[in-house]
Amino acid sequence: MLSNYKNKKLLVLGANSFIGKNFLKKTKFHNIIATYYSKLPEKKFIGKRYNYKKIDLRNHSQVFNFLKKENFDIIINFIANNDNTIRNNESIKNIFDLNLFGFINIIESVRILKRKIIIYHFTSTEIDNNKRSLYSLSKYSSEKVQKLYNKIYNMNIHIIKLNNIFGPGDMNFLRLIPSICKNFCENKEFYFNANNKNKSLKLTYVFDLINFIEAMIKNPSINKSYKKIKYHKSTVSNIFKLLGKLNNTIVLDSDFSKYNKSDFADNLYCTLKWYHNFFNDYGLK
Repeated sequence: MLSNYKNKKLLVLGANSFIGKNFLKKTKFHNIIATYYSKLPEKKFIGKRYNYKKIDLRNHSQVFNFLKKENFDIIINFIANNDNTIRNNESIKNIFDLNLFGFINIIESVRILKRKIIIYHFTSTEIDNNKRSLYSLSKYSSEKVQKLYNKIYNMNIHIIKLNNIFGPGDMNFLRLIPSICKNFCENKEFYFNANNKNKSLKLTYVFDLINFIEAMIKNPSINKSYKKIKYHKSTVSNIFKLLGKLNNTIVLDSDFSKYNKSDFADNLYCTLKWYHNFFNDYGLK
């Protein structure tokens, strides 16, 4: 039962990340220390108060000394740099410093300290689809490192591969759904990339992912099959059309319960509604 795990001590890396904020908001666990890099997450995003520690994963001694002082049962790593924009050599280095070497700093510290900690690390299904962005290459490398540490040092590190994650609180407006939602909230046109209009995507609602993570912690044997994470498959143009219909429902203040909806439509509606509330609260329209 999950209740047997509620007293486990969790280290959640990435309190300010999109998935990290939603995990902290919805998780059934309470004994949590969450890390941040530059600033604390706003309380309204989390809803609960946890113990927070400022930490830079790229600093090995900082990571090691922190883990030396604390005894964790589980580490969940939500931290990632997914900026694929190549501006100069330094931008490439930053991606690998965090996604690969930051991950190594965690598992190497656990190894040296001889702690029996279960570690969950996230990578992308882009790797399996032979997409070689800087992000996917760094995550692919971390997968190889994870396998080596498990094999050589008999560690308990698990990889979870993710599809496109969407939901409330995603402030990366370079991603498809946040971008469409932002344009609707600002009453602006959304322009398709002609090459991507009919592109098919696998999308996972962030709270479905969180349910999967908690179920996986309860039963680690399921972690080898990321396909068990609930997802919906749709094209870019169909996502836009559905969000357009849902936006009219919100703008016209119609009764959404009368809408012939699926789980996917319901999740998109909740996501779009969150953006409308966010833009209204901040007067960004």
